Amino acid sequence: MPDSYVPDELDIAIVDSLSINPRASWMAVADALGSNASTVSRRWERLKLLGLAWTLCVRDYTALAVQDHLDIRCRPGFAEELATLFCEMKCCLTVSAVSGNADLRVLVDVPDISSLHTFMNLEVWRNPGILSVEHNIATEVFQTARGWVSGSLSLRQQTALRQSVTLHRPALARLTSREEQIALILQRDARTSASDIADELGMSLPSASRQVSRLIASNKIELRAEAAHAVVGWPISVCLYSQVKPGALRAAAAEAAKLPRSRATHTVVSPRWNLMTIYWMRDLAEIHRIEESLEALSESLVVVARQVTLKSYKRMGMIFDDNERAVRSVATDL
Repeated sequence: MPDSYVPDELDIAIVDSLSINPRASWMAVADALGSNASTVSRRWERLKLLGLAWTLCVRDYTALAVQDHLDIRCRPGFAEELATLFCEMKCCLTVSAVSGNADLRVLVDVPDISSLHTFMNLEVWRNPGILSVEHNIATEVFQTARGWVSGSLSLRQQTALRQSVTLHRPALARLTSREEQIALILQRDARTSASDIADELGMSLPSASRQVSRLIASNKIELRAEAAHAVVGWPISVCLYSQVKPGALRAAAAEAAKLPRSRATHTVVSPRWNLMTIYWMRDLAEIHRIEESLEALSESLVVVARQVTLKSYKRMGMIFDDNERAVRSVATDL
């Protein structure tokens, strides 16, 4: 299979379909796209094999434990070494080289503030390659990348795929031991069949099917389909930091989450800003148009800093090679 393979419109539509419904049957995807099940299945397997697309399971990040987007300034020549180090840590979900006020941006997910303090002391400040760290601790998550689509699907197609999506219930609870076993399998591939899960865990197929369905129907986990930037045609990722008056912050964040190409919207505790938004776009010039749209949401909203992702080392547990193709995942805490 050629390493130079260029995804076409059908490939992009398949990725978008699974982003809407990661466990949709191939028949449902084929019907929505006007293709056939064997073709879409074969195309997806090719994308997976080439590290261009994958599915995963994470905990529901709208239910905060403690998430901290660390902006790390490194000593010259240390950034690559530090990125490799952070990539192997379970609590470091995403690791990126960035422009602007930092060299690396690392998303850390830990159970509580005390755990964050321990992580900083034991894993961060002991490293001589780090010059400074700025914390961006999330206070509320208004949007994650779950369900993000590139725009390849019509409204009719999106509606057809969403018909079989299970809506999350509002109640939250910790995973049971059995649910955690299932979730760890879904971390490797969110499309793992109930039959394969039953075989791996020594369960009956009816029991596995029932427990998988129940877990997915809860809001304890979040299933996603992800893709390399090359697949979806949005190669630029930018993080914008804004300051908003406290009384207008939640309303502005809710509206910011609705902007086109928005991948993440968090209110944060940070010395210089209180709103963090991430967008994918086609070219750098779009950054200014996004800024204009963002500042139009509130009279008090001012964009005060910008970061362009220069290299993605890891995204939500998936580690990339130098061509930013997925090579392996590091299990994250659930």
